[in-house]
Amino acid sequence: MLSSFGSNSSSRAGHSPLSAFRTVSLLRIGTGLVLFFYYGLEAMMRGWQFALKQVPWTFAADLERAAILPAPKVFAVLVAIIVVGVSVSWTLGFLTRLFAALFIPVIIGGMVVGERLSIPGHGELGMLYLLIALSLLISGSGTVSLDTLFKLGSGLKKRR
Repeated sequence: MLSSFGSNSSSRAGHSPLSAFRTVSLLRIGTGLVLFFYYGLEAMMRGWQFALKQVPWTFAADLERAAILPAPKVFAVLVAIIVVGVSVSWTLGFLTRLFAALFIPVIIGGMVVGERLSIPGHGELGMLYLLIALSLLISGSGTVSLDTLFKLGSGLKKRR
């Protein structure tokens, strides 16, 4: 079974349309979708209401209680923007490494705030997202992505 995932030429003989998902693409797309639907949508809506309509937001209040940032309300909105940007970027596979690098400080900050406020399960979830972000930072977006599509397009221009 493990021999089908190597770079062995015999493993490429049975090339199926799903073989592109043997890369990190499945992890990237799945994590991006979960991040968007579980955190991004709510952060986007609440951050919008907080910034423009002055509706109270518990996340901004939690950052104020943790007292580790100089402007917690600004950072709360910035974190919401980064989370939405990371989730869309990872889902599409566009600038994956850049957004993974942007997301790592957000994750570490979230783990510190969660530890200071004694939020249960926050450390484990943060560590999971941190490991995913590190693996995407190292490996890139994978085969099924906009980055790969742009690379293919630029290769066609050079041949002409």
